[in-house]
Amino acid sequence: MERNMGKKALCLLFFVVWMWAMLSGCAVVRYLIFRDWNGDADLVVVNQNQAVIGTVALYQGDESRVLADGRGLALLERGESYGMLLNEGEEDCTVSLLDMGGEELGRAKVHYTGERLYLTLWEDGSITVSQEGD
Repeated sequence: MERNMGKKALCLLFFVVWMWAMLSGCAVVRYLIFRDWNGDADLVVVNQNQAVIGTVALYQGDESRVLADGRGLALLERGESYGMLLNEGEEDCTVSLLDMGGEELGRAKVHYTGERLYLTLWEDGSITVSQEGD
């Protein structure tokens, strides 16, 4: 009887931890279930190039927003993606990808209409912007 209670308690504990991870937006659990690291991102930057992306910069008018690792590490290596939400006013912006030394790898104009966008840096150095499902 006590052994059966231990199994039930362990199952309950596992369920509670799983629910907490799902509700807290845990990216690992989300990836294991949905195969999506990027959650509710409006724009997903994908690196299919050997060059390491150190910084993603968004320019809209006179304003800019820079995304980089605070420890000075690579933001994106080959095969990795990084999803971000666009701020109010960034629906039409220019995205610049920079290497670890600050040199520009590529630049693209983005027009966000509500569908998730994928900005991909390809092996040949070209950049494409496509909507989810294209």
